[in-house]
Amino acid sequence: EQHRRLDHVFCEYHGQFFPNSWYMIVRDEFKYVYYMNDRPQLFNIRDDPDELNDLAADSAYLQLLSEFEILLRSIVDIDAVAFRAKNECGMITPEGVDLTLRNMER
Repeated sequence: EQHRRLDHVFCEYHGQFFPNSWYMIVRDEFKYVYYMNDRPQLFNIRDDPDELNDLAADSAYLQLLSEFEILLRSIVDIDAVAFRAKNECGMITPEGVDLTLRNMER
């Protein structure tokens, strides 16, 4: 049986009492980080291994940012997975109230 080799690495983070999930894709020399309810980040990890220069605000990278978001959404339903992770951590009440959002309002 042959396995298809992917050209990217995907990662996600959902912390208990953490209001927003994070998703990351590394492909070629770029690392893309999608933060729910915030702007994404983009780094050239070959030229900037310490990730000090966020390229996401540079208009030269708009197309690449769009490609990464399309790839991300082809991999995972970000909203559904974030909700399921919060629910499994006990952060969603039986009535559907997101307790992590309540913490943000303080």
